[in-house]
Amino acid sequence: MVPGPIIVLTVTRSITDNLGNRAPLALLALEGALGDTLALGVCLAGLGALLRTWHEAFTAVQLLAACYIMRVGLAPLIPREPSKAPIEESQRTPQAQEFLLAALHPASVVFFAAYTPVFIDPNRDLLPQFAAMASSFILPGLGSVVIWAVLPMCAKSDALSIGLRAAIAAFLGSR
Repeated sequence: MVPGPIIVLTVTRSITDNLGNRAPLALLALEGALGDTLALGVCLAGLGALLRTWHEAFTAVQLLAACYIMRVGLAPLIPREPSKAPIEESQRTPQAQEFLLAALHPASVVFFAAYTPVFIDPNRDLLPQFAAMASSFILPGLGSVVIWAVLPMCAKSDALSIGLRAAIAAFLGSR
């Protein structure tokens, strides 16, 4: 299993920003779960059924997702000039970044859009079905993010922490 962007963001934040401080990491995990809940809710509200019946819209979403993934993959390879403009406080909020990444990540949206219509029985009460779907995706995802957030903090020695930081920096393509 390859970690997705939320796991990479969480591990990076765990190592660089919040080493030893579990409270902000728990908040990051919660924000990611809220973003996933929003993506799932939009799909349960009808996006999945729409994409299932409207082939052109589904193709457009696939193309947008492919462009997004290419951008994410190529971004570390493109040199950037340092910005001279001050960063606004809202841009520094890691929770907002985690929420938006979870809510708008094309892989999650496409997965939820494809998954939700298949397992919904219109002849049964919808709320229990929605609750079962949400709990089967959101809670395990939340647990996974929490584990990945705490794992780097469990490194016992400084050498292991330095090695882990170097490995993640190499994986992300930054130094």
